[in-house]
Amino acid sequence: FPPTWSGFVSVEMLREADEGVSVTRMPLRIAPPRAGLDMSDLLLAESISDWPSPAHPLTRGSVHLAPWPDAAFHHAAQPWLYVEIYNLALDETATDFDVSLTVEQTGSSPSLFESVTSFLGLGGDERRIVSTTSYTTESRDVQLPLRIDVRNVPAGSYTLRVEVRDNVSGEMLQRTREITIFGE
Repeated sequence: FPPTWSGFVSVEMLREADEGVSVTRMPLRIAPPRAGLDMSDLLLAESISDWPSPAHPLTRGSVHLAPWPDAAFHHAAQPWLYVEIYNLALDETATDFDVSLTVEQTGSSPSLFESVTSFLGLGGDERRIVSTTSYTTESRDVQLPLRIDVRNVPAGSYTLRVEVRDNVSGEMLQRTREITIFGE
């Protein structure tokens, strides 16, 4: 991995009709790893590429990113979430870890009935999306781009949570980020 990068991502947009300019800046810090299981900040990206290009100004190892200018997007968009995971434990030859991605509407808590029916698989909750994937790699440090599908999520404020569980060491950690979904 390249050295830690901290600074600002700036996106400038020019409106052709009247040449109006809009500039958005957001802080970005990808922290160096610590001892034990660790994870970078959560970075939203408009697109990710294996090849460098002016459209992908941020490079992390072999991944080239076009950062999302802010944490708000239309529900029809499918932004990328990029995260780096450090210091995964190896069994004899490989890592074994699970990544859970949760998108949950801020301030929403299901009723007891909704919790029970959801647990039994009898009802869907549009206010919450959970996806868990298991991974095995030969590397202790992993670059992980994840696609966020919010097409069926109503507009509102949400908490994006990524939880990593290292099945070899038993360590677990999570990062969160607030996002806004608009639409209709």
